[in-house]
Order: sequence, then structure tokens, then C-alpha cells
Amino acid sequence: MRLSRHIFAVASLVFVLAVLITWQVIDRRNDRHRSVPAISLNSSQNDAQGQDHTPDRSSAFDLTSTDAELSSRDEQPENGGFQESASPARDSAQSPADSRHPYRLLNSGKPLSQLIRSEQAILLENASLDTSEPLDLDIPDHLRSQGPVGAYVVQFDHRLTQADYVRMEVNGGRVVSYIPNNALLVEGQAQNIESLGHQAGIQTIIPWEPYFKFKETLLEKAVKNLPLEQDQWISVVGFPGTSDTLRAEIESLGGRIMVEETTPFGPAVVIQPDFQDWVKIAHSSQVMIIETFHPRKLANDLARTRLGIAPDSLSSTNYLELSGKGIVVNVNDTGVDATHPDLQGRVQPGDPSDPSSIRDFDGHGTHVAGSIASSGLSSPGPDEDGEPAAYGSDPEADFRGMAPEASIYPLPIFLNVGPVQSDTYLIE
Repeated sequence: MRLSRHIFAVASLVFVLAVLITWQVIDRRNDRHRSVPAISLNSSQNDAQGQDHTPDRSSAFDLTSTDAELSSRDEQPENGGFQESASPARDSAQSPADSRHPYRLLNSGKPLSQLIRSEQAILLENASLDTSEPLDLDIPDHLRSQGPVGAYVVQFDHRLTQADYVRMEVNGGRVVSYIPNNALLVEGQAQNIESLGHQAGIQTIIPWEPYFKFKETLLEKAVKNLPLEQDQWISVVGFPGTSDTLRAEIESLGGRIMVEETTPFGPAVVIQPDFQDWVKIAHSSQVMIIETFHPRKLANDLARTRLGIAPDSLSSTNYLELSGKGIVVNVNDTGVDATHPDLQGRVQPGDPSDPSSIRDFDGHGTHVAGSIASSGLSSPGPDEDGEPAAYGSDPEADFRGMAPEASIYPLPIFLNVGPVQSDTYLIE
């Protein structure tokens, strides 16, 4: 009984200490949140009202660029305005350039591994930002907004709840997507976004600059204002509900629309742009993302990796050295091309007198059979420029199937009538 009393006393003491520590942490956090400066459309408004907010970008964020600011910027060099070593952000010991991603915007020396866990980080494909540091970003003039941008990154000082999404709608904004960490990409008028900046719980608001719209494969050319290849196509994703206006605006900018699609985020178009002056598309308030267009190609280099049969697409062996030898796999599809070099000699027709099962006029059945049993001998390898045969693949990827020595028993099927041949041989 005496021992139980001692345990209870120790447990009570630990509980009281935990409560006190938690209370102090919450109190300090609330003090920090209360000190977040208000965000205004124009820093001169703060001066007129006598508020203690400096007009530069280190403490208050202008959501539009004034004519005075635009005219006072330095003339840009011939490379389009990107000063790789002359800008304060690049020269600062706190903001080293990422050698793997030299055009990714940085404003602190914190590594990505630390920013990922920070509630004051905004992580974009071409920018890793610490919002506790000054946001004087090294954006060349031709990739900086020249007026209202139509969309903003709104970061909260807490983990998002449904109430935060509702608050965006109530204030005239439309949520497009989540952005790590604790941020939303929000469409809205500048005056509505300004009202958000004065509300509790809002940590930072950043305009969706033209710079942010480029995927990394196009970013270097965009930064240096270089032309595209004359036959190069690009993909453009617009904001939700902008299908008609996006099409009209791209055509007015000299772009020729080749393909139209839909995405979960908004309308998408594949275009052949004005290859000399293609960067101007990013200044459209209808445009959310710009990336290189890659034609779709059938490829099965990742099937074994996804299923754990091989550690990667380069490995020449399978898990436990399993090869499928002596196994017959039934493939009910559009037929299988028995002459394919990676399947040759291992495709067994159910009825030797009816060759329809070992032909494939569609190609889908052969692709499925290849994913299962291709020998990989015809893996395409790199092209003449050393690039992979399919975008995203490895130049030396092995395209063999999951069971590269198995045999295939094809049964062609028509969707309206079912199997074309009997499966008697398979049953026997």
C-alpha cells in the first residue's frame, strides 16, 4: 500500500510538470503569432496610417508592384535578368545556391530536410522558402508579376482545418490546392487577399509569381529568357473554370493549341507557342503551371520494381532468382503477338489451327504479356543523345517482365461477345 502511494505521488508530480511545460510552450507560441505583421497591398498605406511596418519585403508583403518599383529596378543583363552571382540572395552566406537545382529560389541556409519539418516553410518545385526570414527573392523582372496576379499562396500559422478552407471562400477566395507546409494556393482579387492578411491565424501571403509557374525542365530557359526549339510543344494548366478564357488568351499570345485535356486542378492545353517570346504566357492570370510536353509512351520498366520483384529497373535478377520457368500464364486480352522478339517461342496458341490468339491488332494484349513474361532482350536503351527511351525512365532500364521465362497462353476476348476461343486446353 505504501509503495502504491509513492507511485501515485510521482505520477501526479510528472503530470503537473507536463501541464506547466505545455502551458509555457502554448503561451510563447501565441506571443509569436500575435507579433506577425499585417500584410497590405501597398506598403505606402502603412506609412500613411502610421503603423509600425517597414515597407520593404522583409516584413510586409506588397501583393502588387507599383509603377515606381518597376521603374526603379536595375536594367537587366543580356541573359534575361538573372544575375547568378551578383544578387544579395545568391551571395549571402545564409542563402547558398543548390548545386543540383541552381534556379530554385532560396532565402535561408536551412537544408531541405529541416524545412520539410518547419511550419514556417513554403515548399514549391522551384522555391524552398523560410517565411520566418526576409522574402527578398531573386526573381528577374521578366518573371516577376507586373500587376495583380490573380492567385496567392496563403500560409497559416497552424495545421489546416476545414474552417480555414471555408474562411477562404467567405473572403472571396477560391482554394485551388494545398501547398506544403500549412498553405493554400488561393485564387482571389487583391483587395480580398488584403483582408485575409489582417486576420488572426494568417502567417504569410505571397503572390503566385510567373516564376513559380515553370516546372524545372523549363526553368533555366525561362530565367535566361531563351527561345524554345521551333518544334517544341509545352503543356499549360489553367486555373479551375478558365477553359474558354485560357484558350483565347493563349491564342492571343501567339500560341497554337494542339490538344485540350482536363486535370483535377483545372483545364490543360498542349500548345505550340511563339518559340521566341513564349515566357510571356506565364504573365497570364489564367495560367497556373507551365511544363515541357512529353508524349505518352507505353513502358513496363517499373512493373517489377512496384511489385517488389526487383529492387530497381536496372537489376538483372529477380527476387529469389525466380524466373517463371515451366509456368504457363493465361492472358485474356486482345491476343498476343507471338512474333515479338521478347516473347518469341513462349506463346502457346490454344488451337494450332486458329492463329487468331497469337495475333494482336490492338497491341494491348502484347503489352500485358510483356509486363508478365518479356525477356527484356529488346529493352530500348538510351537514344542517340543518351536520353531514356521514355521520359522518366532510366537510359539503361531493363524492360523484362516479372517472369521472363514463363510461357503465355493467350485467349482473345471481344468485349461484346466474350472469348473468341475455348479455354479447353487451359482446363486440361
